[in-house]
Amino acid sequence: MNDKMQKGLFEWEPKKEKAKGGVERVIERERTPSAETTATASACSEPAVAGTPEAVKDLIATSDASVEQLAAAVRFHNARYNDGKPVISDALYDALIEKLREVDPGNAVLDELTTPAVQTPLHGKKVTHDVAMLSLEKLKKGEEFKSIALWLNGFRGDFIGSPKIDGLACSLVYDENGSLVVASTRGDGHVGENITENVYYIDDIPKKIAMGNVEVRGEVYMPLTAFRAYDGEKISARNLAVGGLKQKDARQTSKYGLSFFAYEALGQSFETDTEKFEKLRLLGFHTIETRRFAWNERRSVDDVLNEVRAYCDEMANARSKWDFDADGLVFKVDDNKMQQSMGTTAHHPKCAIAYKFACDSAKTTLRDVLWQVAKGGTLTPVAVFDAVELAGANVQRATLSNVEQVESFPVCPSDLADSPELPATADVNWSLAHLSIGDTLCVSRRGDVIPHVEYIVSFAPSAQKVGIPTQCTSCGAPLLRDGKFLRCTDPDNCPTTGQALIENYVKVTGMMGLGEKIIASLYDENLITLPSDLYRLTPEQIASAVQNGDDSIDASARLPQKLYQSIQSHRNLSLATFLEALSIPALGKVYSSLLAQSHLSIDEILQLDAQKITDILKGRELTANKIHLALQKKRSLIQALLEFVTIDDEVSVPQNEGGPLAGMSFLFTGTLKSMKRDEAQKRVEALGATVASGVSKNLSVLVSTTNKTSKWTKAEKLNEQGAKIALWTEEEFLEKLKELS
Repeated sequence: MNDKMQKGLFEWEPKKEKAKGGVERVIERERTPSAETTATASACSEPAVAGTPEAVKDLIATSDASVEQLAAAVRFHNARYNDGKPVISDALYDALIEKLREVDPGNAVLDELTTPAVQTPLHGKKVTHDVAMLSLEKLKKGEEFKSIALWLNGFRGDFIGSPKIDGLACSLVYDENGSLVVASTRGDGHVGENITENVYYIDDIPKKIAMGNVEVRGEVYMPLTAFRAYDGEKISARNLAVGGLKQKDARQTSKYGLSFFAYEALGQSFETDTEKFEKLRLLGFHTIETRRFAWNERRSVDDVLNEVRAYCDEMANARSKWDFDADGLVFKVDDNKMQQSMGTTAHHPKCAIAYKFACDSAKTTLRDVLWQVAKGGTLTPVAVFDAVELAGANVQRATLSNVEQVESFPVCPSDLADSPELPATADVNWSLAHLSIGDTLCVSRRGDVIPHVEYIVSFAPSAQKVGIPTQCTSCGAPLLRDGKFLRCTDPDNCPTTGQALIENYVKVTGMMGLGEKIIASLYDENLITLPSDLYRLTPEQIASAVQNGDDSIDASARLPQKLYQSIQSHRNLSLATFLEALSIPALGKVYSSLLAQSHLSIDEILQLDAQKITDILKGRELTANKIHLALQKKRSLIQALLEFVTIDDEVSVPQNEGGPLAGMSFLFTGTLKSMKRDEAQKRVEALGATVASGVSKNLSVLVSTTNKTSKWTKAEKLNEQGAKIALWTEEEFLEKLKELS
C-alpha cells in the first residue's frame, strides 16, 4: 500500500502491557484475516464482485454503488493482497477504500484491514528478553570428542542430537489468546531487535496458536531451494535470511521465502524436550529432526561416544541432501528439570553443546610469505600458496598469526599425512618446524569463509626457510622483536599498509559503499590487510564481515553483492589515480598527474632516479627525493596490485604550457553547482594551470562556493602574512573561463 494508505486506513494504535519482568511489550490486534473474512473473500470470486481493475473503476465511478458491493470488493482485494497476489494497483485500492470510507465511515470492513503496517515505527526498536538468549558452548577443534566425554561426566540421563541450523535466532511471543504479538532477534542475548512486521511475511510461522502466554524460540533460515535463485551471487543463505528480516518495508520479506524451525517454548511446563518438540509440531511449527541417546549406568562413556561419533559422521554425509544450511550439531540434555539444575554460565547453558562439522580443506604448496604492516606498526606474515578451491572459492593466501608461528609451525605425523583423509586440524602434541618455501600445507576455510593454514603435511625437498625481516617492509626502519611479534620502531612516520592505506585506496579510486566501518570489519576479520586483498574478496566473505561487524552497518542482503561489484569495477585505473592511491604523502593529486603526463609506464617510473623525478616535477628536488624513496619501498605493494589492476594508457589532460593560466596553481573547495570538481580541474589544466593539493603561500587561486570554508579562512590568513592568493567565487571563476575561451 502507498504511504497515504498506511497513514490513514492501515494505521493502528498498539496497546501496551507490562509483561513478566517489567518489560513493556507491544500487543497488536490480530493481523491475519479472520475465518469470516477469508470465507467472504472466497465467495467474492463470483463474477458479480468487482474483482478486476476495470470493475473496480466502474464501481468507484458509480454514484449509487451499494455499501455491500464496496465492502465485498474491499474484502476481496485485501485478501488478495495478504496472499501476496494483488490484482489491482495500490492507487486503485486506495481509491476503493476511500470510496467505502466516504459512503460508510464506520463500516466494519475498515477494521478488518489487518495487513502489517509498512515502515512501522516498531521496526528496529529494541526488545528486552525476559530470559536471556544464550549462545552454545563450542567444542575445541581437534578435541571435540574429548570435550563431549567431559560433558557427559556432568550428568546422567537421555540427551538428544540435532542439526545446528545456520540461520538467525528468533523469539516469538504469543499473548494469552495465542496471538503473535512480538517477534525479535537474539541481538546480544539480552536485547534484540523488533522484527514483528517482517515475521508476519514468513508463511510457516503461525500467527495464532492454540496455547497462550508462551514464547517460542527457533531459527529463521532460507531454504536452499529458495537460495538457488541467488547461486550466481555467492552470498550465503544465512546472510540472505538476515537481510530479509531487516527489510524496512516488511512486504519485501515475503520475497525471500524464509522458513522457521522451532526448538524452545518458554512459559509452559514440559518434562522433556522430546515432549516439547511434539507439542510445537501440534501447534503448527516445524521442528528439526532429532536423535535420542541413552546415557545411563548400564552404558560406558566409550559406548555413548562411539554412538555419537557415528551420528556425527552420518549427519556430515547427509548434509548435501538437506534443504537448509547446517554448520554442525547440537547435543542437549532431554530432561527439562535436569537442564534447570545444571545451570548456565554468562555465555551458555551447561545442558547443551555445539559440535562443528569439519571445514573444507586441501593440500597446496607454499610459494612465499609476505610481511604486511598493520595499523600500529605490527608486521603480520601472510602465506602465499598455489591456488586451491575451498567451499566454492579460489584461495591463494592466508594470514598467519605472528612471527613465532612461522618459526614453529605444526607438522603432521607421516602416518597421518599418508592416510586417505587428512586430519581437520593440528594436534597440540605434534612436533613443530620452521616454515620453508615449497612445504606442502593443509589449508582450510574455517566456517567456509576465513582461509587458514592448518599445518605442514610434508617438507620441501630442498628446505629454504622463510626469512624473518630485520627492517620494516613499509618504511625501512629497524624492527623490534616483542615476544611473538615484530614491530616497526618508527610507527609514527611509517606509511603502514594497514587499514588507513586501504581506506585511502578506496577513497582515491572511488569505490562506492566501502565506508570506514565496513573496511574495519573486513580488516578485523583478517580478510584484507593490503589494498590488493580487496580484489580477492568474494560476496560471501563480505557478507560474513558485515554481519559480524558494527550493528549500525546496513546489512541488507544485496549489500555484499553491490560492494563486490563496486570493487571489481575498479580494476582499470588511470596512472595518475593509481599513483595517488598508493598513500605516499608527497605524491598527491598534483604530482601524480605530473608523473602521469610524462607518458611513462608504471615500470618505467619505478626505474627513475631521484634526479629524473625532480626534472618531471620541475625542480622540486626535496619532494622528488621523498617520492623516489617511497616508490622503492612500495614495490611489493605495487606488484601485488598489478596482479589485479590494469593501468589505462590514457593520461591526465596535458597541460598547455603556453596557455593563459600557465604558471598558476588552482585549488577548488566546496561543491560546485555548474560542474563537477574533476571537470573544473581539467578545464584549468587545459589552460596551462596546475591543481594544488592544499592551501599554501604559493597557491595562485582558491575557488570556493562559500567563504566559510577552512581553506578560505587559511588563505585569508596567508594573504595577511604577504601571500597573494586570489579568492574567487564560482561565479567569478565561470566569468574568467568565458573570457579565456
